[in-house]
Amino acid sequence: MPQFVASIAIFVVAYVAIASERFPRQAVALLGGVTLVVINVFDLKEAFGFVDWETMGLLFGMFILIEILKEAGFFGWLAATLARRLNYQPTAIFIAFPLMAGLLSGLMDSITVMLFLSALSVRLAKLIGIDPVPLIVAEVCAANTGGAATLVGDPPNVILGTLLGFNFNDFVLNTGPIALVALLITVGIFYAANRPMLKAAHASGSAPLFAMGLGHGIENMTMLRVGLVGFGVAIGLLGTHTTCRRISRSISARQPQRLCQPSSRSSSAASTPVNPSARSMLRAYSSSSACSSWSARLKKPMSSGCLPTGLAGLGWAIRRFSS
Repeated sequence: MPQFVASIAIFVVAYVAIASERFPRQAVALLGGVTLVVINVFDLKEAFGFVDWETMGLLFGMFILIEILKEAGFFGWLAATLARRLNYQPTAIFIAFPLMAGLLSGLMDSITVMLFLSALSVRLAKLIGIDPVPLIVAEVCAANTGGAATLVGDPPNVILGTLLGFNFNDFVLNTGPIALVALLITVGIFYAANRPMLKAAHASGSAPLFAMGLGHGIENMTMLRVGLVGFGVAIGLLGTHTTCRRISRSISARQPQRLCQPSSRSSSAASTPVNPSARSMLRAYSSSSACSSWSARLKKPMSSGCLPTGLAGLGWAIRRFSS
């Protein structure tokens, strides 16, 4: 009972500290977990068992790949290019930028999308003569909606996918269409609510050429190539995760019997006497922990977090040496 009361007290204190926004959230959460271990609510082994390492690996790898693209200047270049292609028209930008935020959030974390898009949206809104607040709010809502479409769009999707066994295609086929329809409805609602402001901006005709100040270019082509290739391979293999799992299971259904079980004798050699001690040794090996653990590794499909983490490590190494 004292440990239960202490656990509730630590949770409340940590929650209040996080809600106050005066302390780093990750530090507060980690400190709370360490405190629970120190007062023996659970031991260190149990604490590590509570961590979903597959989710951590997937998030870690995807964040590094996205950071490589960010440092290469890809996102700034993409947004500035889209604004130029739209000829800096306020209505077109107000519709296209939230749509871009929603579509990008389906391939990467929505928080990351807004980190690079919000600063550029503020500058662009001032240049074309509209209030940046409705534009950024529309982008945030669109990013949250679009992030629900895929496995990697939002951290809750990653947690649900890894814990419940849903793969990338499950999210795309089931939540993808719903998220796309909701994204279009969201953008339509914001456009309808802000039509007077957009008409006023069109009437003023402010700043088509001032937008040259937005000129974002690619800052590092090597990092851009590494990031795009790594990100594309990660998304592609996450999409084929189900096929890889089926192949792994079909292989594991045959291999363990060949390597870990006694082979059947042919009819010509059936009459040959077998040493009882040799037979018992073979049976003991086939049921040994080494053989069973090897078979279990074959039956277990590749973790969805391994691939992005490995690609991210490779990209980080190339970025390190290229700089």
